[in-house]
Amino acid sequence: MILKKGLSEMIKIKLQVHGHLYWYAGKKYVLEVETEPQDMETILEQAGIPTGEVSFVAIDNKKLGLEHIPNDGDVIDVYPVVGGG
Repeated sequence: MILKKGLSEMIKIKLQVHGHLYWYAGKKYVLEVETEPQDMETILEQAGIPTGEVSFVAIDNKKLGLEHIPNDGDVIDVYPVVGGG
């Protein structure tokens, strides 16, 4: 999936989605994304995953904010908001 193509250098990342985010990701648990370097919030929105449904993202089990800009080759876990009672 190519999210945006412009003049800057593109990066390739993998989004590993968890829980119900699977439905927003086209019923896939892993999305391979080619994009310009930009924050995770923008990448997720462009991939069709609403950030209001995202609790946090992580790389190598390190929790990161949606303002994080990934590097080429990163594998990013995307965790949903959990609710219930």
